[in-house]
Amino acid sequence: MAAHTELDAGKAANKQLFWEGVQEAFEVHNKVYDNLHFGDDEILSELLHIDFTKIVPHDWKKLWARWKHLNAG
Repeated sequence: MAAHTELDAGKAANKQLFWEGVQEAFEVHNKVYDNLHFGDDEILSELLHIDFTKIVPHDWKKLWARWKHLNAG
């Protein structure tokens, strides 16, 4: 449940508050996130053009848009 200050700022209606938390969680170095490897994944192992060691930070709007796209349909 959102606090009054978050509601007043308009962050609760568009999920901004939640997605800012997601953005913050992935910007912090974490041994669990930093050491994920997908070498045994058939699909990802074919994507040789992707450098999984290069982390591209996204703002909360981009993260939300990608989530919506992946969960559409």
